Amino acid sequence: MNKTWRERLQETETATDEMVIQASSWQTCAVGEQHEKYPEVVVHKSGDECGKVGCHPKDEVLRDLSQKFYDYLKDGKDGHEYWS
Repeated sequence: MNKTWRERLQETETATDEMVIQASSWQTCAVGEQHEKYPEVVVHKSGDECGKVGCHPKDEVLRDLSQKFYDYLKDGKDGHEYWS
């Protein structure tokens, strides 16, 4: 079983380059993790609704939270503050 984003970030001081790369994709970020568990809740846009960066969630709040999470990791901060 794969570790959750929360578990992976709790094990490290700062996000690794690989984590930042994974956080940049809708399929492997925290939103993608939730979509795997709850596909009926986390619904992605499709077809003509997709932007240049891929199909993001229809829910704008979820999309914005995911973007903030990515920015947080990209800036080299650890996950400990993010989850508290």
